[in-house]
Amino acid sequence: MPILALDFGGTKIKYGLIEKDFQQFQDNSIATPPGAQFSQTVEALDNLFKKFSEVKSVGIGFPGIVDFKNQTVKFSPNTSEWEGKNISDVLRKKWNVPVVVDNDANLFTYAESKIGAGEKCTDVLGITLGTGVGSGIVLDKEIYRGINGAAGELGHTVVVPEGPLCSCGRRGCLESLVGKKAMQRDLAGYLHQGIATTCSISSSPQEIYNQALKGDQVALEIFRKLSIYLGIALANAVNFFDFDGIILGGGISSAYHLFIEELKFHFNHHLINFPQRQVEIYPSRLKSRAALIGAGLLAEKILS
Repeated sequence: MPILALDFGGTKIKYGLIEKDFQQFQDNSIATPPGAQFSQTVEALDNLFKKFSEVKSVGIGFPGIVDFKNQTVKFSPNTSEWEGKNISDVLRKKWNVPVVVDNDANLFTYAESKIGAGEKCTDVLGITLGTGVGSGIVLDKEIYRGINGAAGELGHTVVVPEGPLCSCGRRGCLESLVGKKAMQRDLAGYLHQGIATTCSISSSPQEIYNQALKGDQVALEIFRKLSIYLGIALANAVNFFDFDGIILGGGISSAYHLFIEELKFHFNHHLINFPQRQVEIYPSRLKSRAALIGAGLLAEKILS
């Protein structure tokens, strides 16, 4: 079968050669060329591809809005040089094998719905919590992309009107309230007020989490606020799409057990609930490999 799966990131490109078992394979990474310049990155991928033999297809997860039908990057704020480029066409001509590209959050959700935490669910919302907030939608076990390939941008739905400025230029988006920058901004606010905490101005989300485990009240309050905003956004999504499973992934989700009860409280408070509704919130099972596995699963699908 061998399938080469790739997962683009700002500093590294993860890859794995999948031969039989999608959960049992070696994964590694190469550095993303400076500025993720298109020609240099294609050259780096070409050098990587040449290390493998008998690759039958390639799946790629990309951090931006992808026109899946035309395999073209429509919007990618951190890799703007890729916009308008048909990645699969360029690489297919080089490698002479099928290549398929999709948004990385879509692939995260697809993998979790197929062989991960959401495998018993039919309609799944996937959320990745990190520097930003990525999200994908799977309906009836298939990725839902929307007419422009831009479906699933829950991170850029407004939760607090006139709230903090978001990277997209608007205010009060979910991403501006629960991402890494939001946690560090909230911490800076508490420190400015002189509130006692064992955290410092340079504390990362992992360090804030570590202090929360020790009972630091500021750290706990940061996670409590995260729970409120995320609970509201998830309830809105379920009210609209009627998902039966929600998967939380990304770096911040490693603190799942710390904030899940508070999150569920606010989620249920804002959810239109009724006896037949059954929706579960799960931590990612595939973790940092999820988008890579999703890319492999999609590449396998185009071969069948």
